[in-house]
Amino acid sequence: MKALKGCLTVLLVGVVGIVGATVIGCGPLSDAPRGGVSKRSPVEPNSKPVQHEASRDQQAIPPGESEPGAKKAASTPATHEYQMRETISIGYTSYTVWKAWWPNKLSDNQFLNEKPDASWLFVELSVRNDDKKERTIPPFELIDENGAEYGASAKSWQVEQSIGILDSLNPGVSKQGRIVFDVPRNHSYKLKISGGFWSSDTALISIKDDATAASEVEQGKQAKRIQAEAERKAEAEDRRQKAEQTKAAKQVEEEKLKAEDPNEWGRKKFGVWLTNSKTLISKEKYAAAKKYLTRIVEEAPGTEIADEAQKLINNLPKNQ
Repeated sequence: MKALKGCLTVLLVGVVGIVGATVIGCGPLSDAPRGGVSKRSPVEPNSKPVQHEASRDQQAIPPGESEPGAKKAASTPATHEYQMRETISIGYTSYTVWKAWWPNKLSDNQFLNEKPDASWLFVELSVRNDDKKERTIPPFELIDENGAEYGASAKSWQVEQSIGILDSLNPGVSKQGRIVFDVPRNHSYKLKISGGFWSSDTALISIKDDATAASEVEQGKQAKRIQAEAERKAEAEDRRQKAEQTKAAKQVEEEKLKAEDPNEWGRKKFGVWLTNSKTLISKEKYAAAKKYLTRIVEEAPGTEIADEAQKLINNLPKNQ
């Protein structure tokens, strides 16, 4: 009996060993993870994960901005400089700068008015969203003649009609407002604009305050007046020279004809005078007729017309 129990024990241990070896050799029955997590694809040998590094503009996308999907407007070269009152389309935004001025205070409200660190400069402009979705108005910068960059003042919100840093526009909507800068007066500035947070396109607009713009307008008018006067004088001089050339050519032609056929020359040059003299004689205006006839005789001596003029003089009343 004891011998039989011993055999059964040995047999049971053997079966367990065989089953354990089978499980260990075959591994798990399924590699599906638990808890509902999807299966991850294996990484290929020597492959590295792709890193998407945001650009400088993309690192500060305001709330509500989405990735670009709409077609952008034609980009504007960053090196191109525009003038005030020109409309510039760049990226998905259009701009028009209307005027700029140096106010003597930030606000008419005594509780909001503050002194600048340098000087307040207001720039009034219009911004339009040309995209097919809502977009935040891009930030603005001033660049001086030395390349130094100046950001908009954080106190812009204290100014009526100011454009805030997080203002947004719906598609096709435009807004006119003011950008406030706190900058020194002793520089010339250009406004740097961009196509938007998802656009790398930029452009520059030359900024001139009202006084400078008015002075330049007056200078432009004065320059136009000077140019118009110079053109008038040049045209008058051109007409004078052409008249002299025509006169000289006519004199050469007359001298040539006078040498070749004096009688024909006399008829062409003094024929009208002779006709007028006869008309005056018919009206008994003998004194006036005699002046014409005498000049014909003196200036065309020896010609047939001079002989005819002399006969008319001789036939005038004696008291004339």
